[in-house]
Amino acid sequence: DGAPAEAADLAGALGWPLVADPLSPTGRDRAIVHGDVFARLDLLDQLDPTAILRFGAIPTSKALMEWMGRRPDLPQVVVDNGGWRDPLASGSIFIRTDPGSFAAQLSGQAPHGAAGWLDRWVAVDEAIGEAFADLPWPSEPATARTVIANRDGADVWVASSMPIRDVDAFGGATGARVFGHRGANGIDGLLSAAAGNAAATGERVIALLGDLSLLHDIGAFITARSLDVDLTVVVVNNLGGGIFHFLPQADQPGPFDLLTTPHEHDLGAIVSGFGVTYHLAQTEDELRVRMARAKGISVIEVRTDRDENVAVHAELWERARQATAGLV
Repeated sequence: DGAPAEAADLAGALGWPLVADPLSPTGRDRAIVHGDVFARLDLLDQLDPTAILRFGAIPTSKALMEWMGRRPDLPQVVVDNGGWRDPLASGSIFIRTDPGSFAAQLSGQAPHGAAGWLDRWVAVDEAIGEAFADLPWPSEPATARTVIANRDGADVWVASSMPIRDVDAFGGATGARVFGHRGANGIDGLLSAAAGNAAATGERVIALLGDLSLLHDIGAFITARSLDVDLTVVVVNNLGGGIFHFLPQADQPGPFDLLTTPHEHDLGAIVSGFGVTYHLAQTEDELRVRMARAKGISVIEVRTDRDENVAVHAELWERARQATAGLV
């Protein structure tokens, strides 16, 4: 967040890995893109970092953020011209300035890091990418990657909860411009924001969101139609809040439905009632084709199962663990 291309130039000058957030304004085509998986598999400590230089907000990845919080022994320099964004109090030095200007000035003065150290990071990142080369379908990770890979240059708005986490872990190394809402009310207003982006730029925008995010802002279709925008909405429908199945509460007796807020709404019927074109993508190829052919305002639904989604993620983390064994 807030770190433009100069951050990648600085990382190259230092010989440091650049771990890019999915909401990075410059995309992730010059960066380590599986930072979340590094943290989940406890690989970061094994790579022996000696300092952390953070530009902008805390990372989307909870695993990565918590690792930073567990390493108060590492100098953590936060370069940010915004607020005090350090919820775990892990920052040791705060520099209030424009991140791009700071990175550009430092690039010409910074000594290069130890030869071979960056190569270890790159090898691990590539191994994880290869482990994720074949994603099961239908699945939320495969949907996220397909949307990012087939955006055809469009800006992409990604909802909170599972969509942004899946883009982070499985979206890969791309130059995509990804936007999102973070925070406790992150699923609200996503559709309106995407439509506003399309109206302001006059360009096509793609939104990737879950069923609850769509339902929370369903009225945005009324305004979007009046603005004559080009907006493609890919909605992952698992009939509720699937992210809660990853939490300890999922194994506890009690009113779990209060967290998942399950529903049985027919999304096709609902969006059609707003005069919006609707399609159900039952295969990955069909999703690609529907995205390529989409014009005006359209909704493409992908149906998944919340319990199966947990199992799919567990399988993919295990694939990554096996692929990186012995590399660090």
